Order: sequence, then C-alpha cells, then structure tokens
Amino acid sequence: MDFVFPKKFPTALLREDKVSTPSAKLREINRKWRDNDPNFGYETVGADLYTAYNYIRGCKVTCGGTGVMQSITAYVKQYNTGTPRIKYALYDDNGTSSLGTAGYPGTLLDYTVEWTLTAGWDNWKTLACVVGYTVAAKDYWLMMWAGDAGVNFKRLIIARVGCDKSLTYNSWPNPLTLTGEKSEDYSIYGSYGVVLPTPVGGNVLQAKLAGII
Repeated sequence: MDFVFPKKFPTALLREDKVSTPSAKLREINRKWRDNDPNFGYETVGADLYTAYNYIRGCKVTCGGTGVMQSITAYVKQYNTGTPRIKYALYDDNGTSSLGTAGYPGTLLDYTVEWTLTAGWDNWKTLACVVGYTVAAKDYWLMMWAGDAGVNFKRLIIARVGCDKSLTYNSWPNPLTLTGEKSEDYSIYGSYGVVLPTPVGGNVLQAKLAGII
C-alpha cells in the first residue's frame, strides 16, 4: 500500500531526530519528498488580464513527477460586478499540432468542481479535482473556463504554447479540439499528491513517532 502526501506538507518534513536510530526507509521517504515538487505549471502572477467568458483558455505545462491530482489553481480577478461560475480542467497532450507547434490538448483527464466568483476577488483560487487522475512526468494542458462575463485570468506572454476555444459554458468537451494557438501562458498550476512507500515492519513505529501515520 502507498502513502499519499497532501500537496502541502509541514516544513519540518519527517523528523529523523525524533527516533534514536532512523531507518533507511525513513531517510528514503525524506529524500523522496524533498526531491518531489507536487506543483506543475506557472505559479507566477502574470501582468496581463484575459477573459475566459465562453472561452476555454489554457497552456501546456510539464509535470515533473507521479501522483494523484488533488487540485488546480489559477489567478482570478473580478472586473465590473460580474460573479460568474468558473472551473478548471486537465487535458492530455496529444503530441502533434496542425498549426506547427509541438502538441495541443486532446483527451480530458480530470476536472475541478465549480466555484462562483465573489465580489472583489483578486487572488489565486484553488479548486479540488473530481476524478483524481494519476499524472506522470510528461506534458499536459491546464485549462480554465468561465460561464459569464465579470472575470479575468492572469496571462504571461512568453515563448511557450497556449490555446483557446470559443465555446458556450457547459460540460468539458472530450476531446478538446483546438481552434486557436498562441505563444502565451497563464497563471495556472496543478497539484498532485506525492506517492511514497509506506514504512513496514519495525519502521511503522518510527513513522508513528515521526508523526506521519
């Protein structure tokens, strides 16, 4: 059985100093946690604003590890007085593109719950994933969608791969067929639970003393 860490783990990892003779397994778990960044995408707040009202917008991102999807986070800003519903999704990268850029979205892999924008919102917004898809170290697409006017998403203009599709807000299309491709990214990232081995035998006591099980 595997032990799945949440996307954010206490700063004081697994305290090896809480046991008199920390096992190799405990040290291995510490090392594996330090080597895993459970977020993938863009955690920088972009300078530009872009609407996603009846547009699916997003960008290609690279996941650096393996784990179960927990959530997707994007930077969201209200404008005017609108309070639309928003949601995010994870799509597979199909590896080819008719527009000449490497890859574009294909199969729907995971999606989040909906959230209704609140007045004055200007911050990151995290939404929980519904499916719990297991990601691997490869390319994916993170997409966002809004059901009405009144919301902007932060955009970074850099030489990467972004795309959009004009579509009335509804259920996520599967697959997602590309209608526009751009050299831009968005302030959006996914978070997954890092899968690490559960200590067994005598190491269980050490794990309990360390406060992880």
